[in-house]
Amino acid sequence: MPVIDPVSMEDCVDFVNKNKEDIRDGTYDVKIQASWLTALPSEMVRFLLEYCISTKKVVARVLKGTGPGVTILEQLGRDDNQEVRLCVASNPHAPVATLETLAEDYFEEVRLAVAKNPGLPNELLNQLSQDASTYIRCAVVQNPKTPLKIMNRLASDRSKVVSDAVVHLAQGTKASATLSLLAKCSQADVRGAVCNNNAVSLEIVDVLCRDENSLVQEAAKKRLLAFAESPQTSPELLRQFAIHNSLEILMALGRNPSTPEDILERLARHHDERVRQAVAQNSSLSDSLMMTLAGDEVTLVRVAMAQRTDISMAVCEHLAQNESSTVLQVLGTNPIERERRKMNHLCVDCGKKLLGMGKTLGAQCFVCIGKKIMQR
Repeated sequence: MPVIDPVSMEDCVDFVNKNKEDIRDGTYDVKIQASWLTALPSEMVRFLLEYCISTKKVVARVLKGTGPGVTILEQLGRDDNQEVRLCVASNPHAPVATLETLAEDYFEEVRLAVAKNPGLPNELLNQLSQDASTYIRCAVVQNPKTPLKIMNRLASDRSKVVSDAVVHLAQGTKASATLSLLAKCSQADVRGAVCNNNAVSLEIVDVLCRDENSLVQEAAKKRLLAFAESPQTSPELLRQFAIHNSLEILMALGRNPSTPEDILERLARHHDERVRQAVAQNSSLSDSLMMTLAGDEVTLVRVAMAQRTDISMAVCEHLAQNESSTVLQVLGTNPIERERRKMNHLCVDCGKKLLGMGKTLGAQCFVCIGKKIMQR
């Protein structure tokens, strides 16, 4: 039968009034819009609910199960048409008694719609989590209301399809409440999957770092490291890492351009040279911190500073006072240092002061020029 989809409520009323007998005989199936429900004459709504499948489906999806709505939804939940019952099953406001009936419906699609319904009580979630259909048990996994006890059982379900669905949820959900729940799951692979979720919070990862399972601990520590490395991590969160005792995390924090200046100052004075070297590689260092690290007691830290092409000439001059040939050799290739030497009438290759004719002939001393000629 043709479905009549009126463009306005007025057209709907006009069509129904003119074609009641044909609608009653099944010639036409009229579809109304949900927003018309409260404005249409009640007797017309009852008429359409009696004879029109399309209207039944609209009402079944949106009607609230309070007052007269309870009776209507109960009737629609017993409708002979499977699609109507499916619409009731997906209605989060459907009465619990109606959902209980639909949870035992012969058609799997109807039970599947019930399993996805966010308004389900725990008793029905528990019942559907033991349904013979793996699709329905997977739908219970996805239901945001599923409690930990049921999720634990599904995580060790007899079907790998279902247990994998729990792992996939842990890896991909963006819902913080769901991640908090799955972080407490009895299955270690689910807790490990939570650590690999980009949406997981620092607080959850911190707890999982002390997990009883070593693989979960390792996954959590990798996620912590990712937090500490990411420039997208907020400065407020990065501050929480500053008191961490993991050398890897402190090094990542030292390299992160989003790390606050006061934290970098603290790390630039850390007792472990590897942390200070990491700070020396940070692309957002202030001039004062560069000067501090240029005077570090460890050669490799000073080398890291000599390699930077964003250092000031004052830092270059400080590094040039080094006794380390390694630092001076690296510094000699730095374009900022070579420019400083040129401006100060120093040989751009060895850094020695140009004398006499050397000042006017070029930027290299006669010794360095001679070496180049000999190397040809």
